[in-house]
Amino acid sequence: QAAYKNNKELIWMQIKTIKPDFVICGGTYTFIERDIKLLNKNRSVFINNNHPNLRGHKTDLNYYNEVLGEIKQKADIN
Repeated sequence: QAAYKNNKELIWMQIKTIKPDFVICGGTYTFIERDIKLLNKNRSVFINNNHPNLRGHKTDLNYYNEVLGEIKQKADIN
């Protein structure tokens, strides 16, 4: 949380410059959730998922499927 607060301007400048379709927060979504509504002018879709190195996923395919499922849900993609 402190890292986000200390680097908030840089992070949002990068998001504004890159204009990603999706941003995977890797376990940090709760830190930026409030700012997404205020600062997300690009309309990027923010994904709330754990960091890919978290051992709870068991396989890369499980992680991929979790992220893809959330992308489909938030972006209304079938």
